[in-house]
Amino acid sequence: ESGVACDWFSPRWDVVGEKSMIGRAVGLSSGDAASRAWTFSSMVLRPAGIAASIGALGDIAAQTVEHHYIDEDGPGELDNARTARLVAFRALQGPLMDAAWRYFDARFAPLSPARRVLAKVASDQLLLMPPFTFLFFCSQAALDGSWHLARAVACLPETLLFQFAYWPLAHTFTFGVVPTRFRLMWFSSAAVIANAYLSIVNERSARRGRRSLAGDDDRPIPATYPAYD
Repeated sequence: ESGVACDWFSPRWDVVGEKSMIGRAVGLSSGDAASRAWTFSSMVLRPAGIAASIGALGDIAAQTVEHHYIDEDGPGELDNARTARLVAFRALQGPLMDAAWRYFDARFAPLSPARRVLAKVASDQLLLMPPFTFLFFCSQAALDGSWHLARAVACLPETLLFQFAYWPLAHTFTFGVVPTRFRLMWFSSAAVIANAYLSIVNERSARRGRRSLAGDDDRPIPATYPAYD
């Protein structure tokens, strides 16, 4: 397994071509059809399926808790559209996160165990978490038909602070305790809490936007679009 990771994510990979990281991901590597199918399945379909399935179950559980303990209107029906939007995002995020972590495995392999974990956690938080958080809000707004850049940007400060507090501890287990083959399952399970919080902020933002446009559907959302009640 370590040989595959180092070959896949050598710092000297080609950008395109059958031997590149992208080429391996889409099944362009040399070998028979079965080998290419296995590569595509293990590098793309498996992480996408794990992230999407756990994300779906987690969002259903999160909505149930929200309806009983948070929603002012009391228990209501599950928002299947919200779950579907989250599943789409997690299915895209899963393979990309898995690929980035495999690269971290190869890049930081020479370090001592403690420094290796610290380097992976820091790299994840500085290089992966902020853009994925921004993409989360962009994707959810685009998929529910209420896309506006200011809405995504306005949601970032609160949610980034929460995640900078939450993920370093969780990822200490991700990179220091959990076996490699199980770490995406662990991450997806831990992400249930983070995703629930992001979804609450996103829903709050969407409701505020709908109220600001009530009675005038053609009026654009202002540049200073508020994210919070």
